[in-house]
Amino acid sequence: MPSPAPGSITRPTAALLGTLFLALASALALGNAPLLALGVFALLVAVLGLLVKTPAGAEVQRHTGRTSVWAEEFITVEWQVKVREGIGPVFLFDRLPREMELVEGNNVRVLWKGPGEALFVNSYSLRCPKRGVYELPPTRWETRHPLEFRQPASGSSGEALHISVLPRILAVRRVRNVRGLATTPYPMMDVARLGVATTDFKEIREYVAGDPIRNINWKATARHAWENLGQPLVNQYEMEGKKALWLFVDSSRPMGVGTTLRSPLEQAVEAASALGYFYLTRGYYLGAHFSTRPNEVLYADTGRRQFQRLTEELLTLRPEYESYDLLSAIHVCQSQLLASMPRCVILTRLDGELSDHQGEVGAEDLLKGVRMLLSFSPSGRSRISVWVIGVNGYAYAPTDEVSGSVAGAIRALETRPLVRALRRSGASVLEWDPFRETFAQVLLRQLRLERGVV
Repeated sequence: MPSPAPGSITRPTAALLGTLFLALASALALGNAPLLALGVFALLVAVLGLLVKTPAGAEVQRHTGRTSVWAEEFITVEWQVKVREGIGPVFLFDRLPREMELVEGNNVRVLWKGPGEALFVNSYSLRCPKRGVYELPPTRWETRHPLEFRQPASGSSGEALHISVLPRILAVRRVRNVRGLATTPYPMMDVARLGVATTDFKEIREYVAGDPIRNINWKATARHAWENLGQPLVNQYEMEGKKALWLFVDSSRPMGVGTTLRSPLEQAVEAASALGYFYLTRGYYLGAHFSTRPNEVLYADTGRRQFQRLTEELLTLRPEYESYDLLSAIHVCQSQLLASMPRCVILTRLDGELSDHQGEVGAEDLLKGVRMLLSFSPSGRSRISVWVIGVNGYAYAPTDEVSGSVAGAIRALETRPLVRALRRSGASVLEWDPFRETFAQVLLRQLRLERGVV
């Protein structure tokens, strides 16, 4: 059955008019003057009520002043609502993303429209605790007849607003001013692999994506074509200037434990953003790989534009149900890793379900991946250094305070063999409990441990 058209007479109103006409007819037939007067008065009121127009609709204009904010910041949405004709209540409603929190004002308003054109102003503030790209759909409105004689009208007005919530940049810059620490966390014997090429010839190697065409050694390529099956050979020169950092961000199912606002993945994203900002502002090259995009690579680059690319990737990162195949990720990034010999940072969990089969396979794959990264260094020298940042995910599990603390301590003991194996392989393991310390404190502790070799 089709719904009644907006502005048409409602069924109760039609029944009321029918009753009034029947009462008038009965009063005329019986010659009852009081009943006739009452019926004429009621019919007059009903006719005058029908002459009153329902508000024809609302024209809504919204603006926020800015379209991007940092996580945990506030953003204010302002309405300007114009209703041109009609009399009656006007209902307005903005549907908010479930990740945002209303902290001031109201996104639902009921306004009274009197005679003449009316202009209403409203505002409310939102807290944006989680990074991502969110949409505020057009404002929904509904108008009603003041006596409910006509069908209500509804619709939407205004344009959808898109708000980008950027990951917070954690306070890691203060690590640079720690007394007694070197100005760079790299060992002094590190050799830059990216930057301005010098004229000092180093070696001839196979072509990898990103090599300049002018560096191709055509004579060597032709001479060894039968061995390399047409793969070009390039001249490799010593580099100077800039070093590189490579991020491996785990967004598998264990990283999504917790709530929609707080989870190990959110902490890993904030840490990745902080590391990217810290190193890019110091002139480093930065590349990254994300487990939700197994075949895509954020190629190494430097500057503000590279930080924007990293932020765009982190904004849309969501936990997935597949496990993180670190070995495959390293194979995808292998050419970039060999070209830059970066410091590799793996952001993951170490306190997953180690007792089940999938957890054991994941821990073993992590250990194999770290060993593969370290094996890229020529002659066994650790020119590729590996940091494994393990976010404490068990603290996000929905357990009570007493049993949760005991279970968390047991789970921490269960991770000891994996941590020892990673450290024996040559990696630096940074265990981070976001509930107890900031990421800056984690970095500071690690740099103090490395002070003897920095």
